[in-house]
Amino acid sequence: IPSRDPTRAPVALAIATALVAAPALHGQNKPDFSGTWVLDSARSALDEQASVSAKSLTVVITQRGDEMQVDTIRDGNHDLVTYTVGPVPQGRNRDSHGVIVAWEGRSLRTAFSRMVSDSAVSILEERILSVDGREMVVRRQLAVEHGYQGRGVNTSEIATDVYVRQPR
Repeated sequence: IPSRDPTRAPVALAIATALVAAPALHGQNKPDFSGTWVLDSARSALDEQASVSAKSLTVVITQRGDEMQVDTIRDGNHDLVTYTVGPVPQGRNRDSHGVIVAWEGRSLRTAFSRMVSDSAVSILEERILSVDGREMVVRRQLAVEHGYQGRGVNTSEIATDVYVRQPR
């Protein structure tokens, strides 16, 4: 029986899409998501999800060429994920590295996976920048592969959060 890395399975399609789309992503006009973003909890689903609720949530995005770093600061705790076009480079920690799946107009789709309670969790996100660049909508969907349920994947509903860019 061939061994299978459960952290790769749920995002295999997203990664394959990124590999096929990678040449087209280079040189594309990309919106600039760089900056400090604060969650607008009144207009977001994040507070409704008890497992991820926070007193404060800030996202700092640094975008350079075909790479983007997203530092999510939840109640003072940092969670840094680096996204690149193409596959996760060898030797990189898969829990902190994701792939840029597509740039479409003011929208960016990304994917990454990590282990949570011994289950592979894939996180697919779409960030949409407002026309004036002051707001960012993040649509997030989680896919959890439960080993004890066989090969089934449990996909969450899409949660939508709104962030407001802080003055530079």
